[in-house]
Amino acid sequence: MSNLYFLTSNDYKFSEYERLCRALDLTISRWPGDIQEIQEIDFHAMARQKALEAYKWLLHPVLVDVSGMRLAALDGLPGGLNRQFWDILHNNICEVVHKLGDATATMVVSLALCDGRKIFFADGEVAGELDTHESSVGSFHLDRTFIPKGAPCVLSELTEVERDSIGPRALALSDLVAQLRGTSTGRELGLR
Repeated sequence: MSNLYFLTSNDYKFSEYERLCRALDLTISRWPGDIQEIQEIDFHAMARQKALEAYKWLLHPVLVDVSGMRLAALDGLPGGLNRQFWDILHNNICEVVHKLGDATATMVVSLALCDGRKIFFADGEVAGELDTHESSVGSFHLDRTFIPKGAPCVLSELTEVERDSIGPRALALSDLVAQLRGTSTGRELGLR
């Protein structure tokens, strides 16, 4: 069985994926490498570049995550430019979006797994809205501001079970594992 590395410098993101992978009988190891991300609105373009660069360093199957939001009030921005957007607006994003009059948002997680032969892509998209303020609960900025449609609170305030049933990371990972089952890569990773 081959080892699957997950590229992230974010402790919260790794622990979430580690838990989600365990539930799907997939084992991951963290690789805290630092890959310079391209500046791109398109999630798949970013995930592809990040996965290829990570594979070049590791020469082992590697999983990467590109997360962001599409805000209706900004015609779908920031998309893949999430990091730059949040670096500039910090905790003011909720206030800005509500002042624009439309807090509707879609949280997007794009996964890419590169095994050296192929890149597998999977997406998790969840509709909802931005809260009126950023929650103090949680360590991941998107989760502290985004309320999934039908949920009583932001993602970071949901229990793990609730978050795993409706969250974009769980949706994307389930899709990826379904794609991998029955493939040589899936077999190498121990998926049945």
